[in-house]
Amino acid sequence: MKKIVCISVLGVLLIGCKANDSVQGTDHAAALAGLDYLNLTAEDKKDLLDEYWIAEKKQEPRYPLDAAFNQLSGCVDMLVGIDKDGKATAVSIITSFPKGIFDANAIEALSHWQWVASAKNSAKQPVLTSIQFDFTVSGSKNLTKAEQQCNYVHTVD
Repeated sequence: MKKIVCISVLGVLLIGCKANDSVQGTDHAAALAGLDYLNLTAEDKKDLLDEYWIAEKKQEPRYPLDAAFNQLSGCVDMLVGIDKDGKATAVSIITSFPKGIFDANAIEALSHWQWVASAKNSAKQPVLTSIQFDFTVSGSKNLTKAEQQCNYVHTVD
């Protein structure tokens, strides 16, 4: 009986890991292999995203407790495919600062985003774009470095 329970639990865990494969990864070439997506990742094409897809549902990432406790600010820039159903696919980290601190929370939040096709995109053309999440905390110990690495200016209200 114990073996059956253990095997069942292991099976559920493996299925859960497999279900998450579509939204995680670090090998950009492997993530994009076989995908027929319009590439909007170039600087001069980033503004075209709204002509294809409009974010209907966004989820903000959770601030990691360790980062908040240590007063760390940073960012995660991710490569993401938006499929014909308006879902995030093939999400991978382009860059992050500090490396690895905010990555999991950023990927988790982005995996819950949902887009709707714009009026111009009646064919629901899948696209590839990049999205950056910025993480800032008041009194940040690494504010200057984070501003440089993440290309943002932290303002306090």
